[in-house]
Amino acid sequence: MRSDLSTRSLCLVSALAVGMIGGTTVSLPAVAQQIVLDEIVVTARKRSESLQEIPLTITAFSADDIDAAGFQDFGDLAAQTAGLSFETRMAGIRAGRIDSLIRLRGVTGTTSSVSDHLAPTSLFVDGIFMLGNSNVIGFGDLERVEVIKGPQSAFFGRNTFAGAINYVTKNPNLEEAENSITALAGTYKNFDVNASFNGPLIEGKLGYSINVRSYNKGAEWTANDGGQLGEESTRNISAVLYGEPTETSSFKLRVNYQKDDDGPPIAPFVGTQSLIDANTCAGKSYQRGGGTSTPAQNGLAAYWCGMAPNIRSPFGPTFSSETTLRPQIMAKTGRVGFVASPFELLIGPQPNIIKERLLDQQFIPGTPTLDSFGMERYQQRVAFTGDAEILNGHTLTVLAGYNETGLNFLRDYDRDDTPGWYSVDPKYGEDYSAEVRISSPEDQRFRYLAGLTYYDQTFLTSGSGGLLIAACTAPLQSGACETSGPGQFTLPATSGNTAEVMAGYASLSYDITDELTLDVEARYSIDERTTGEAGQFFTVKYKDLTPRVILSYQPTDETNLYGQYSKGILPGATNGLISTCSPNAFSVAYTSPITGQQSTASQCDQLSSQLPGGVAPGATPSQSLNSYEAGWKQVLGDGRFRFNTAAYLYKWKNLPFPLRVSWVRDDENPLLRDGLPNSFANSLSVQVSGSQKIWGMEVESGMAITENWDAQFNVSYQKNEWSRLDTTSAVQQVGFTNADGLSATRYPKWMGNLTSTYTDQINADWDWFVRADVIYHGSYWADTANILRGPEYMLTHARAGFTKDDFRVEFYVKNLFDTETWLGVSQTIDFFYDAGNFNFSGFSGIAINPQQKRQFGLRTRIGF
Repeated sequence: MRSDLSTRSLCLVSALAVGMIGGTTVSLPAVAQQIVLDEIVVTARKRSESLQEIPLTITAFSADDIDAAGFQDFGDLAAQTAGLSFETRMAGIRAGRIDSLIRLRGVTGTTSSVSDHLAPTSLFVDGIFMLGNSNVIGFGDLERVEVIKGPQSAFFGRNTFAGAINYVTKNPNLEEAENSITALAGTYKNFDVNASFNGPLIEGKLGYSINVRSYNKGAEWTANDGGQLGEESTRNISAVLYGEPTETSSFKLRVNYQKDDDGPPIAPFVGTQSLIDANTCAGKSYQRGGGTSTPAQNGLAAYWCGMAPNIRSPFGPTFSSETTLRPQIMAKTGRVGFVASPFELLIGPQPNIIKERLLDQQFIPGTPTLDSFGMERYQQRVAFTGDAEILNGHTLTVLAGYNETGLNFLRDYDRDDTPGWYSVDPKYGEDYSAEVRISSPEDQRFRYLAGLTYYDQTFLTSGSGGLLIAACTAPLQSGACETSGPGQFTLPATSGNTAEVMAGYASLSYDITDELTLDVEARYSIDERTTGEAGQFFTVKYKDLTPRVILSYQPTDETNLYGQYSKGILPGATNGLISTCSPNAFSVAYTSPITGQQSTASQCDQLSSQLPGGVAPGATPSQSLNSYEAGWKQVLGDGRFRFNTAAYLYKWKNLPFPLRVSWVRDDENPLLRDGLPNSFANSLSVQVSGSQKIWGMEVESGMAITENWDAQFNVSYQKNEWSRLDTTSAVQQVGFTNADGLSATRYPKWMGNLTSTYTDQINADWDWFVRADVIYHGSYWADTANILRGPEYMLTHARAGFTKDDFRVEFYVKNLFDTETWLGVSQTIDFFYDAGNFNFSGFSGIAINPQQKRQFGLRTRIGF
């Protein structure tokens, strides 16, 4: 069913919600004072505060909220958070549960490794930074989730440039056992079982908890070669030891291990040839203003103009990813291939080459081995937190954590039916952290907090095409694939770093009057990063101060007004290959991938000619985000209705932006260069810096309509534009080199959701309930040129069931109307169209991330 909505759809939902809220709060029934919304306590500022009283914009979900909504992963939660856009299975070069790119208020990182170590929004578990992927973490042992918006660098550090996601785990019950089992079974072989056991070891002093999860999702789509796409599985176990040795002290030790094993991901793709055949850009031209821009004067035949093609379109995406490890072409006789380094001829049939050369080799230590297309990952984490009251009511807190994750991923690199390019993309990350802080008593007019942190990280990845096999280097030439290839190119890690960060932070709070409070916070950090690219290493030290100032006014217990200024800092991006490029001309001429003419231009000159201003930067400057925000939190109707609204303005400077360039190179190692060019061109991304301006507004509301009926309504509006971006990435499509004034990609102007639950009694023991969730996500630009658009969509989920004490059973439907509109759309490179010439910068395709299909299921939970 094609979703063909407009902004009017959201306005209609908004009007209905506002009308319902307004109509109800005018005349309140007599039982109003007994019907109140639950209060949530959060720890976003390293201390316990009421969600309504804290002068920050936070969306919080309690364990009961998560259970009632049936959330399975972070994607479910994000869909009901104002200002948060998150594609659970990311569209782009790598699909599946590989990367988790959180777009909070439109602040989106753009480097290839941003989801791992330069993320603008990061995940914390009990306040401890978690390096890795957020879309696979279950909710079985959580007390609540806090989505903290705006720069949080003063308290949480550099990876909270746009905000922080804090998972707070449950403490075991020290008085009695509390056990539960939750089981879910749905269509497409969707199974999710979570068992939790906790209780006292020493009553009142020491307790334990063990949480075990087994998750499985079957394939929703089939590849053109008959393979299954989208299979996922996760096995997780966590254990907690919690103690309260005295009335004023506590500690928690948590250990967690998780294994993810996924099949080939769902990666629909629209290639260059389909775009040429469709020719939706015929007769169109685009004028772009500012700087060195020029209007597009051609038909843009190799590109798509307007809304991305839907699944029913004859030019729509194909599910072409190969899923077999033994392509027939590899078994043909008369083939001649090679291994690039060290050089080795491959003569005759190579039926097992994918397994032998890709799966059976470990290219990065610590990463798992594979036995098929898809992804395998392990994550192990250890965390310790402790609190103790010391002199004069002060509290001393200690945190320490260790995280390790290893991932391996085999994919069909070109996403075409013809056997061509395959890639293994391993990742490995390891980090240690420690923090100590002291805070004053909270019942004083003047309050303070101070802390020290240390963080040490190692991260290594091969990135896109970390290891590459070309079964055919000229797939479009008739017959060439029968005899040429395979060719194996083992590339060193193209991205990775070590980081050592030491920081100190402090917060001062002063109640100027009983209603007016001033908070001043700051963090000073020394961040030394060593980045490795192509076997070379580059060390940069950043020293930054990140402040936050908040003025809040609370004239009554029900009203909270606040304004704040804060600053976020992220390191820049290193262009290692530029830093080591040779300025010397080649001694032998080659065919330039830029001009098509014979040339001896040096590596540095080739790169500079394709970059803004003719300058090839070795690194981009440190990023900064200046944030201005005003908020209003209000409770009405004796606690029955509340709303939180905020408006913000961000100025983002030195945002790294990738440009794809082509060049002919010598050896990557400067010591081995001989002035002779390689026989083919390479393609790579170079980071340049730009600036953005972002502004928007959010409203989150909830109300108890009656004793049995409640509702929540959230909506966000956001506008962003490039204030400075010189780019060559869109020249082939639209002929301009300046994107000033255009919007950033992959984030909509409007998002919103409406949730309503009705509960009533059947008899003295049993209750029944029904719940509906309506989620709206607006249209957005899917490319830098602002020509290709991703569609808006509206999803509806529904569930109904029965409860009795600690027993719950429910029937649910996800995507009730089987909406087929794409979850995510992005412009990407077509690695297949002109692969014979190694030309990857001139041809684009469209990567698609489909919605999950309609699912029916049964879910039950029992406590004992």
